[in-house]
Amino acid sequence: MAEELPLFTEAHGLLPAPILSLLGNKLGYKDLSSIQKSVCSHLKSENSRANFIAKAKNGSGKSLALTIALFNNLKDQPKSTENEQSIGIQGLVLAPTREIAIQLFDFFNLLVKELPEK
Repeated sequence: MAEELPLFTEAHGLLPAPILSLLGNKLGYKDLSSIQKSVCSHLKSENSRANFIAKAKNGSGKSLALTIALFNNLKDQPKSTENEQSIGIQGLVLAPTREIAIQLFDFFNLLVKELPEK
């Protein structure tokens, strides 16, 4: 099992341990940004299922903040079985430009590849 990094205590329980390890050990994250901490705080609150709107400057970590929210939502979804081909849409991201959509897709896939196959 991947080692939990104390720098990401806000994200413990929201992101799987292999992803926390990837962020700290391979991607060089030292701590979560303020937008990422805000998302973690919201997801751990009693209103975690309520809509959350956040605004931040370019380069502030919005991609990881969105990914934390998506992973948190996905962990509560039912798992598909071998007999099921699909369990439907599990998350939807709307991006203002194609470039940002590709950036989000690539970042999410980078993190998903760290998860053990089931």
